[in-house]
Amino acid sequence: MAGSVAIEFVGAKAIEKALNNNDFAQKAFTSFIRDLADDVERRATIKAPTGVAGALRNSITKDRRELSKHVVSVGSNLRYAKPVEFGSRPHWPPRGSLARWAQLKLGATDPMRADFLIRRKISKVGTEAQPFLNPALDETRRNYFPRRQQTLLKDWGDEFVKQVVRNGGLRA
Repeated sequence: MAGSVAIEFVGAKAIEKALNNNDFAQKAFTSFIRDLADDVERRATIKAPTGVAGALRNSITKDRRELSKHVVSVGSNLRYAKPVEFGSRPHWPPRGSLARWAQLKLGATDPMRADFLIRRKISKVGTEAQPFLNPALDETRRNYFPRRQQTLLKDWGDEFVKQVVRNGGLRA
């Protein structure tokens, strides 16, 4: 994905080893990782800037192909997702790329002129970051475990959850 954050459950290898030969627990852990990714995806979709048509918000998704390694990527395949998340150095955006935005967001009566002026400013100062993926991951880190603690205790057992909380965590 062009602009994405990979979510890795730190300590997953040790947890996987502890789950060895326990199909139910392995399925519960995979479900847990999937739920984490769903939570980050939902929060990032809410936090993403809307732009003109909401394309960035609509493009946020997760890549489940990596679940076997207990790593999931959440992000967007749009080429401008990464510069939105992290900002950009000065550069010249493609001609006409901001005309529609200038017309709809700024009410520009001459969208091509506005497009040029905006692109010229970006060529001098770059763009400011508008983070949405990393803040979504941070919120998930703070809120997910307390919210899911009872379910995890029921599915995995008290001692195992203590081990997960003690030895595991999320890393971007």
